[in-house]
Amino acid sequence: MMQARRKESSAQYPNKGVLRFDWRAADGEILHPYAARKGGKRWIVKLYLPFPQTFDEMSERDFIALPIATSDDIRARSKPHGTE
Repeated sequence: MMQARRKESSAQYPNKGVLRFDWRAADGEILHPYAARKGGKRWIVKLYLPFPQTFDEMSERDFIALPIATSDDIRARSKPHGTE
């Protein structure tokens, strides 16, 4: 993740505030943005998903339409599925 942050495309990313917070996907997954890259004319946000411990990417436009994750979102996602 740190190498991706240092790359030239991330350094030029104009909306660095987007990378400051964790966000919540529609399915409740927590998305941790760590860098961005240019994909044609659009920006692509690079994501780390801490619970499944995987990486993904999403268009900036789709990403910023998601809500910022709250502590309640993180607690809910950290519980095993099927438990309350």
